[in-house]
Amino acid sequence: MENASKALLIAGAILIVILLIAVGMLVYSKSRSVIDTGIAQMSSTEISMFNAQFDEYSGDQKGTSVKSLLQAVIANNQTYATDTAKQVTINSKTSAADISALLTAIKPSSTYTVTFTYTEGLIKTISYSEKT
Repeated sequence: MENASKALLIAGAILIVILLIAVGMLVYSKSRSVIDTGIAQMSSTEISMFNAQFDEYSGDQKGTSVKSLLQAVIANNQTYATDTAKQVTINSKTSAADISALLTAIKPSSTYTVTFTYTEGLIKTISYSEKT
């Protein structure tokens, strides 16, 4: 009789452990979607923060603003020198020397049209042209 009661206690303990594992797996699977959503939102926040440094320069800008934009791109490209996904190209130029050459050609009193091209949500290419 004692062996039977011990066997029932062991079987009950095993069932409780199995139940706890099942509840743990259920909680994990339910919370995984919340975690994935949080990670995706963090990525969209990072994209927004990255783009915000250039967004103010969109549209028609004076030459002084375009010069500031080019300096911001040079600083950005130096900051993300090892992360090519965050490198920004201006009128097909990426290197600091090439962008600096563009900088000298900007006329402060002229008006320029600035447009962005996005890749995976990030500003990848900035184009500008002088308005006539």
